[in-house]
Amino acid sequence: MISASAPGKLNLFFSVGRSRDDGYHDVYSIYQAIGLRDNVKVAVAEADSLKITGNLSNEQLDAVPKDQTNICFLAARAFFEHNELDSTPLAIEIEKHIPVAAGLAGGSADAAATLIALQELFQTESDLYAIASEIGADVPFSLLGGTAIGSGSGTELEPIDSAEVEFLIAYPNQGISTKESFALLDEFRAEQEEIQLRLPGSDFYEDLRLGEKPSQLGQNDLAAPALELMPSLQELIELGGNVSGSGPSVYFFEPDATLISALQESEFSWVLTSGNQPGARLEV
Repeated sequence: MISASAPGKLNLFFSVGRSRDDGYHDVYSIYQAIGLRDNVKVAVAEADSLKITGNLSNEQLDAVPKDQTNICFLAARAFFEHNELDSTPLAIEIEKHIPVAAGLAGGSADAAATLIALQELFQTESDLYAIASEIGADVPFSLLGGTAIGSGSGTELEPIDSAEVEFLIAYPNQGISTKESFALLDEFRAEQEEIQLRLPGSDFYEDLRLGEKPSQLGQNDLAAPALELMPSLQELIELGGNVSGSGPSVYFFEPDATLISALQESEFSWVLTSGNQPGARLEV
């Protein structure tokens, strides 16, 4: 089997424009890849099969689609079509470490790892970023990793410099639908005549480069919908956290012992990880 991995991601800044005709929204985001990585193994088989393991709760693992709607199979179909290859049955194994439906792009990471593994398995030289853009808005960044500005639907990427810093990510066991979160944002802004994308100031990028906390860190247009859909996240916001993307994951920059002590008494799961990590890659 060919093995590959890809990182989850945080949105350190997330501005959302109007809904587009293709169903996406224009965005301006600062993405950062984190140390939580899903591993995907792929092999040619007599029939499609999917095995899911990982260090997440049974409730989290049960939430991963186990049929042809799984994003790994969607990625495989896009790969075969792009390379004009006959569809081939695959045995796919996913080892989950990125929380599910948590706003951390775990599904996109699985798709990116699948593409990397298939490229190696079938020895093609295709444009994986073009294929990734067809699968989902976050999949290209899962391939790239590091830190980047995301624009358009999120698929247009510009890498930027960033120091490696530590984050604590807290999350509940239930997820938030990204589609529902965007729909609620559109509802909140239905009466607004003009919606413009906000951009961070130049000091934001300099702070990231130096490993310092940017003053605009965590500005996120989807935070209000996330809190509306899951009011319990307010507890994490009051501790100094920031909602990542559509939530419900909330991240803390350079956490301290006081925060960890508070979270140990809470109902939330949490994990320590580092930022500015590599994108999808083959694993030995």
